[in-house]
Amino acid sequence: MKIKSPKVYDVSHWKEILDFSVISPCPVLIITKATEAHIGAPFNHTDDKFVRFFDGMAKAGIRRGAYHFFRKNHDAVKQAQHFVNIIKPYVHRNDILALDIEEGGETAAQIIEFCDYVQGKYPDNIFLIYSAKWILDQVVMNERQKDRLKNIPTWIAGYPFYPDMFDTVPISYIPNQSKWGNVWLWQYSEKGVVEGIQGAVDLNWIDPVFYALIKDDVIVPPNSKPVISLLITTDDEQIRFERGD
Repeated sequence: MKIKSPKVYDVSHWKEILDFSVISPCPVLIITKATEAHIGAPFNHTDDKFVRFFDGMAKAGIRRGAYHFFRKNHDAVKQAQHFVNIIKPYVHRNDILALDIEEGGETAAQIIEFCDYVQGKYPDNIFLIYSAKWILDQVVMNERQKDRLKNIPTWIAGYPFYPDMFDTVPISYIPNQSKWGNVWLWQYSEKGVVEGIQGAVDLNWIDPVFYALIKDDVIVPPNSKPVISLLITTDDEQIRFERGD
């Protein structure tokens, strides 16, 4: 199986990455798990590798993203608050954020509550909904809810026997476009072999529209400080002073 280009991976605490600079093939984007459910709920989880992975991506110049694993039996707003509280010290404007929906049976109201809260806190960040067609298509919603959710791009899982046969996401994996957004990422395999990542890796195709939005952005390294630049011009020369603040 070939890894589709541009390369996009997603990971969590189940994987180990000691040095993001040696990952090969090098991806344009890695999305890592940050949280699950919320504090006080059974099975709540803050990924213990999130901070290390998030910083490692930026240091290696790799576009990064963070996702929350949604639990339908727990308060959506509390889950959104938990996600925001964990990512807040680390996230930058050009980081990708995502909601991971995998259980099935979630309601449109729950999903919208989560999205409204997170997007309200990070209106400039690209936000995606991860799931599978069979899960998303069973969600019942009214016209107002359709109008809200179809404006959020989707990240869809679907695993063909021969992924090399497809240069784009197959129609059979695309959720109902009357209520869900365009597919910007397609997770086509859970069995990728990538140097520098221990364990099987989730591989993703990226839509050209999405790639065009992120490919030229400057990656902001962790703990970066702005540079103050002052240019003084005299009759004889120009002198530039620069310092980090």
